[in-house]
Amino acid sequence: MLRPEPLLFRQTAFVKLVVLVLIILVSWLLTFFLAVLLSPLLFDVPVLEALSGIELPDTSGEISLLKFMQLMSQLGAFILPSFLFALLVSVHVGDYLGLKRSPAIFSSVAVALLMYLLLPVINELMAINQAMKLPDSLHTVEQWMRATETRAEELTKLFLATSSVKDLLVNVFIVGVIAAIAEELLFRAVLIRIFRNWLRNVHLAVIISSLIFSAFHFQFYGFLPRFILGLIFGYLFVWSGTVWLPVIAHFVNNASAVLVYYLAEQGVIEKSVDEFGRVENVSLLIISIVLSIAMLFFIYMNERSGLNFLRRNQHS
Repeated sequence: MLRPEPLLFRQTAFVKLVVLVLIILVSWLLTFFLAVLLSPLLFDVPVLEALSGIELPDTSGEISLLKFMQLMSQLGAFILPSFLFALLVSVHVGDYLGLKRSPAIFSSVAVALLMYLLLPVINELMAINQAMKLPDSLHTVEQWMRATETRAEELTKLFLATSSVKDLLVNVFIVGVIAAIAEELLFRAVLIRIFRNWLRNVHLAVIISSLIFSAFHFQFYGFLPRFILGLIFGYLFVWSGTVWLPVIAHFVNNASAVLVYYLAEQGVIEKSVDEFGRVENVSLLIISIVLSIAMLFFIYMNERSGLNFLRRNQHS
């Protein structure tokens, strides 16, 4: 027996987008306050002082609190809003979010390989992005952007720093598993559908969702590579009709960074996360681009049955 017609089923895409933003704000605020209330019971640290952001966390308790808040943030800003919104617009929540269809095994393996083939390209885009200079009139803005970027890098290093396998697995779970699922549900499964229905153009939908995805991270000198990754994740979703394929790609990208950081800290490998996959030889960069395009084409051919996924459900 089907549920009654959802409240927003016949509303315009613009109205749906406004409601989605409101849901995200309310959900994030509620989970944030819940996390603040629970934190004193879980961590023996001054919670409000640790969350003030004035000083970087410098104890294991403060770092554990940071990880807990990150987990709750992923839940409140991405996962809960995606499911609540899907309930308001579709009678088939699992189908709407692209959760029911499993990707082909060959595509899943190809996506994992693609993330490694792309490393030289992503590193080159990062170098281009970091070399960006604003006009002298915006010098103060540039200083603020670089200071924000530096602080984000310091927080990331503190977040990932560990010599324990147990903490490594915790980091992989939060940064790899949860972040991949949470962000793909919102930025791909929900936003691409909304913008596709609004603009009647799936390519514009993928581009806009990727721009929002990259901007949301507030890391200005990583905007370009993150935007390109967002495009790839978006097309993986569109081609396959399942959110699990971009989730796999997102997980491999994030979890690999966590693992490389850990291995570098333990002295197992010499290269840092920033240097991993970087090539100096232009020929190797060209090979990376060609192989990445070839792998994307293979995935497209293998998953093109999902191309009509959004069209079949365009009124949801």
